[in-house]
Amino acid sequence: QAFKNNYTNIAVVRNPYDRFISMFKDVKRRGEIFSLHDHDTVDKFLSYLEKTPNRNRNLHFKTQKSFLYDNVKCIDITDEDNLHLFLNHPIPHKNSIDDKVVLTDDMKQRVYELYEEDFTYLGYTKWLKY
Repeated sequence: QAFKNNYTNIAVVRNPYDRFISMFKDVKRRGEIFSLHDHDTVDKFLSYLEKTPNRNRNLHFKTQKSFLYDNVKCIDITDEDNLHLFLNHPIPHKNSIDDKVVLTDDMKQRVYELYEEDFTYLGYTKWLKY
């Protein structure tokens, strides 16, 4: 029904690397909510995601493409001009966690392989220097 209205339907999306780091920080902070108690390293969390098919993952860990339709305008969360144009207000970052997470080249490759359809569909590039 929402797609048949006369409005522009939008989805706020994130760079898959940024999104993965945010997911990992959230799992470290609130792992029990996701039934993930022993995933306190990036490697353990990546291994969990690699073993779990996208369709069986917690909603928060699925690909963004899983939720998108062709007639939805995707706006990156860092695109403040377009967000303001369509939403008229900023999106608050309430779950900001200061822990620095560094991804090795191997980890970046694994994130890319897990979320390749997001990189492709949303037009993000595979960054080697992230």
